[in-house]
Amino acid sequence: MAWIAAVMLIANVSPAQLLQAARQVFAAPKRDPAATEVARVPGAPTDDIIEPDYGRDGRLIIRGPKSRSAQHWRPRETKGDATPTTLPDADLPPARAISETPHSAEPAATLKINTPVSRGQTNRIPPPRIIGAPDTAAPSATPSKAEPAPQQQPPPAAAPAAAASAIYPVPRDWTLPKVEDVLAPGSDSAMQEADIRQRAALIEDTLRAFGVPARVVEVNRGPTITQFGVEPGFNELKGGKQVKVKVSRIAALADDLALALAAPRIRIEAPIPGRALVGIEVPNSETALVALRDVMESEEFEALCRKTRLPLALGQDVSGRPVVADLTSMPHLLIAGTTGSGKSVCVNAIIVTLLCVNSPEDLRLLMIDPKRVELTGYNGIPHLIAPVVVDLEKTTAALQWVTREMDRRYRLFAKRGARNIVEFNAHVAAQASAPSAAPGQAGFGKLDDELHKLPYIVVVIDELADLMMMAPDETEKIICRLAQMARATGIHLILATQRPSVDVVTGLIKANFPARIAFTVATSVDSRVILDSPGAEKLLGRGDMLVVTPEQPAPMRAQGCFLGPAEIERVVRHWRAQLGDASSPNAAGALDQATAAPPEEATPPSDLFGTPPTWEEARALSEAAREVNAGSKDDKLFNEAVATVRLQGKASISLLQRRLRIGYTRAARLIEEMEERGIVGPAVPGQQYREVLNSPLSGTDEA
Repeated sequence: MAWIAAVMLIANVSPAQLLQAARQVFAAPKRDPAATEVARVPGAPTDDIIEPDYGRDGRLIIRGPKSRSAQHWRPRETKGDATPTTLPDADLPPARAISETPHSAEPAATLKINTPVSRGQTNRIPPPRIIGAPDTAAPSATPSKAEPAPQQQPPPAAAPAAAASAIYPVPRDWTLPKVEDVLAPGSDSAMQEADIRQRAALIEDTLRAFGVPARVVEVNRGPTITQFGVEPGFNELKGGKQVKVKVSRIAALADDLALALAAPRIRIEAPIPGRALVGIEVPNSETALVALRDVMESEEFEALCRKTRLPLALGQDVSGRPVVADLTSMPHLLIAGTTGSGKSVCVNAIIVTLLCVNSPEDLRLLMIDPKRVELTGYNGIPHLIAPVVVDLEKTTAALQWVTREMDRRYRLFAKRGARNIVEFNAHVAAQASAPSAAPGQAGFGKLDDELHKLPYIVVVIDELADLMMMAPDETEKIICRLAQMARATGIHLILATQRPSVDVVTGLIKANFPARIAFTVATSVDSRVILDSPGAEKLLGRGDMLVVTPEQPAPMRAQGCFLGPAEIERVVRHWRAQLGDASSPNAAGALDQATAAPPEEATPPSDLFGTPPTWEEARALSEAAREVNAGSKDDKLFNEAVATVRLQGKASISLLQRRLRIGYTRAARLIEEMEERGIVGPAVPGQQYREVLNSPLSGTDEA
């Protein structure tokens, strides 16, 4: 007791203060300096804390949440190099222990299981060397009663729709849809770590049985498949020399591994790009649903929205990370896959993504759907240049209008000294803030007519095979010209087909589409057509895909986003409600109006850069289109057309377009009928005009 009194006298403290300090010292838990700490957020339930798992040699082997409720767990920041701290362990089952390599000089194998982060988890400080996905969805703003809200967690991220609104100011009264209102969330996988360990041991045992020593050192668990990272071992030769196992020997055992794992099919990536490992991709026993909302609410997608106008949410990779892409840098996309592989769902997910982040003044769509059932549900939204084209006879005219619009934009760029659409729109914004002519002065109206913001145009063709079957030469020529030149003008193509054969996806088309997505195909030949390499024939279907982009030339496996019909309907209903009563006949006959001038005088539809047409304007356009489609035999302009060509002494389609002020389709029909009746001669290659014959008019009434 004397030393206690001495301490009190020296420190000048009261007995109560000394007692409180002693309690704090002896009550604090002893911490092992070599242990990895798990930070407990105040207010978090204790059963949600993930207990670490350790190997026999004391190294940490599992790091990650086990359930969706693990949102309160976050590892502490690691100083120095980001390697997991080791601790002793004893819960590996001895029957399924990770085998050691025959190379006795190396340490025992350590298996890292990288799990995707749950949708509710905020992982601001990632664990060391963790490959799992970051937060794929913003946590709920209102926590449930069973799960109290943490006090020190950062505020939830804003919805991407609101972020996009702040990044891209929407002019007028257009309102972007909120993602949480129109899209549904997905589900998480419930695959246990014990199953993963068992499969890893089976892979090692199977390879060893065939004389291929190797060890599984890393596991990446995704929504549909699990990738096992295998490190090849060494073979003992005579004289004690050791030789590394060839990668080709592991790849040759794909069927034997599928048999041992009781898997329908596996895919071996030998090696993993940029890694000294061989990837063995095995389907999960229980799959997770990757919803479009989860990818759009991820940090990766929000960061991409700040850089580009055309972000794409594609899915999640083998580690659960969101797969996003920039359409402006692709700049065109080719999608292929058999029926039921998820091709049409991918196309719809891309369209809905663009509709959720762009107003009609930033983006316009031209859709071609020969199947008549996939894209027709988008009719009536203000983003459409014209109603969805379903007649194969009109697809060529639609693509020709796109080429003329591309040429018109290049002429505008040359006049303003701009190299691409971004520079031109920036020039327009600068001129709009300070016009060169005041209102009422000469040139003010002309300035307003020429300077207007150009929206991006995305052309979506759902089935390329039908177009190539009808007019292969013309379709290939137009598509290749657009793919080569349209990028700078803000025009991008998205082509989809279920027949990736050489007569559909020709060499010219494939050379101009560096970005490709391959779903399940029938044979390795089809996979080589779309990807220039095999592998797509081993996919599982239902959204399982291989993605190739200019930034990622090696095929990357991912699970595509799922989008239900109800979600598409909610997005379409949101935009139709803003369009008003003019939504039903929106831009009807716009393609006929756009083709009413020859190529050198082509102008865009009237609704392309302004407000949508009124009810009277749309009805007039529809009546004009029906009159054109009625047939030229009863055309009221036939007599006038005959008189025109006789007066000029020559005949051509462009001549009738200029003299009669009609469209290309109507003028071509008049020329064809005059040829049938013997009024004009046939077209001669290399000559611009046809010969006018002296035969009498048959079946016509001369004035």
